[in-house]
Amino acid sequence: MQNRSDKGSEKPGKDPWCQLAGQMLKDLMYLKRVNYKELSKRLASLGMDENPKQLTNKVNRGQFSLVFFVQCLQALKVDGFEVNWEALQGEQASPSLSVKNVKNASNRQGESA
Repeated sequence: MQNRSDKGSEKPGKDPWCQLAGQMLKDLMYLKRVNYKELSKRLASLGMDENPKQLTNKVNRGQFSLVFFVQCLQALKVDGFEVNWEALQGEQASPSLSVKNVKNASNRQGESA
């Protein structure tokens, strides 16, 4: 694991973990058919003030808190998902999404705990 002092002159957003985080959120938005304008509205209903331009920049940089990511999951009504590690590591023959088996929050109805 890299600590802050190891980063040197590395540009923000070039970190592979930041790229992964941003790509996962973009893929979830794609699967839910939600654009940045709609995500901004949904986040506003949760008490967050992020305009579409701010969201675009934040997601493209991939530098955001876990709290922000969880708030986006709530706004997108995602109850769970799996990370598609094979696609992220280029082990599949064709490009694929970084997430799979996305569960909708509405799937909880009727399920036993």
